[in-house]
Amino acid sequence: MKRFIFLFISIFYIFIFSTDLLSIFPTPIGEGGKGAVLTFSSTRVPLFFYNPSNSSNIFKEQRENFSFFYEHKFLFSNISNYNNFSILFPEIKRVSLGVQVINQNIDDIPIYPEYSDSISFIPAGYFSDNSFAGIFNFSYSYSGKDFYELNFGGNIKTIYHRIYKNVGVGFGVDLGTTFKLCFDNFKNRVPGIFALSFVYRDIAKTRVVWDTDSNTVSLINDRFFSAISYEINIQKIRSKIFSEFSFDIGSKIVSSSIIYTYSDLIGFNLGYKHILFESFNPQNIGFGIFLNITKFSIYYSFTMFDIGNSNSLGISYSF
Repeated sequence: MKRFIFLFISIFYIFIFSTDLLSIFPTPIGEGGKGAVLTFSSTRVPLFFYNPSNSSNIFKEQRENFSFFYEHKFLFSNISNYNNFSILFPEIKRVSLGVQVINQNIDDIPIYPEYSDSISFIPAGYFSDNSFAGIFNFSYSYSGKDFYELNFGGNIKTIYHRIYKNVGVGFGVDLGTTFKLCFDNFKNRVPGIFALSFVYRDIAKTRVVWDTDSNTVSLINDRFFSAISYEINIQKIRSKIFSEFSFDIGSKIVSSSIIYTYSDLIGFNLGYKHILFESFNPQNIGFGIFLNITKFSIYYSFTMFDIGNSNSLGISYSF
């Protein structure tokens, strides 16, 4: 029975880890709950987890900053808890580096006896599902006379996952690239910044090896994403509007988001995620708000899921 419980929870969690944790869970101001974060990033909220080149996608003057970011998520009506701590180092000769530690846990999972003389719904005990992921990020930025920018990046991931008495360890690699065309700097001064991104996540599948008698191996399938975005700076009203559209080619999931910022001080974001050609569903909408106070930034986001709503809180400091 314990072996069955381990197998069931493993399959469930691998699905959560490879699908929700990597793309659906609400993130900071970029995703808008369920939108996209493949071309958007800042030193206030480094989003290289979703696209490794994002650590170089921030504005040039911000790349000299040292940034800390912490986020806590109350997932699925607090069934699960998620913690994320990120550090983004100042750029050195066009190279940006970042590190990230992610933890997600599910506590008080009941264990029921395999055989019993009477029907009982009283658990024989409880166990926890606890996982960690450590990420080392690197990216490089190349620009051509301020008219365009080409960024490349990679993530090296280490996974530690404990379920009941068993432990799984794995390693993975992500690659991403972003091309930006800065219309503002052309002679005719067409407003806005156009960006195109491609991300290849879990290259050749990420293997997680468990310390079972048979050395069970779980695989996180590789996934390919593409995204297009446009950002416009409306100086007369001190506002910026960013919009992004992305596509998960394997699962045919379409994501879109919009971020409005006023005077780099306050703003909101709205996102929508759905399967291609699927009818409109209000539960696919997520939203968030954020506030920047000098070197500090705080945000809140909310998303809906069938098994419970999720809330996210985050704070960052950049200097």
